[in-house]
Amino acid sequence: MANDYYTKSGVPSTLSQGSSSAIRDQFTLTEQGFDKVVTLTGNANKVVFVNGTGTAQIAKTAAEARVLLDLEIGVDVMAYATPANQRIYLELSDTDTPNFAGLTLGGVPVDMTDASWGAPQTTSSTLVPAAGVNVDCSGGTVVKTLPAPMVQGSVFQVHRLDNSANTCRVAASSNTITYKDSDVGGDLTLAPGETVKLVASSTTKAEIV
Repeated sequence: MANDYYTKSGVPSTLSQGSSSAIRDQFTLTEQGFDKVVTLTGNANKVVFVNGTGTAQIAKTAAEARVLLDLEIGVDVMAYATPANQRIYLELSDTDTPNFAGLTLGGVPVDMTDASWGAPQTTSSTLVPAAGVNVDCSGGTVVKTLPAPMVQGSVFQVHRLDNSANTCRVAASSNTITYKDSDVGGDLTLAPGETVKLVASSTTKAEIV
């Protein structure tokens, strides 16, 4: 049966005289089929997908798989953890009063004392995981910079409030910002009213979701 890995050719044919070159060609075709399969070494505990062109398998970490499948924490995924950084997600009722004083994520303080995105920020600063940020650039350029390194699985959200001609930017720093696993080529500039959400698919790469 024909397939994507190896299709038998009938070479050499039954009762024909063997040809070493013809047999080597079949071994080469077999090897090419195995080249499409994910290697075991270095890919322990990863999830296997078919690549975007449908030509080979690829291995992804849990965080990368979540981005690839467009799964959102709190919507599609209720709890998510990596071996090095355990995270807990709480579902609160409308009458609960959360108190997250002293909460950190990967050693970085997280400001979640208010369930809202908080007051508009008008100055440049480093983004904090899990805390949504409202930015007002009406008074001048505001740059929100991704931390380096990031904690894999961290979520960053920035919303631009103003309609001015000033620049509002999310700076990659030493990280790479990607969309559908492709480098966007540097920083992100937000248009008036625009919101961006990024997930750290690794310690140095943030994927737009």
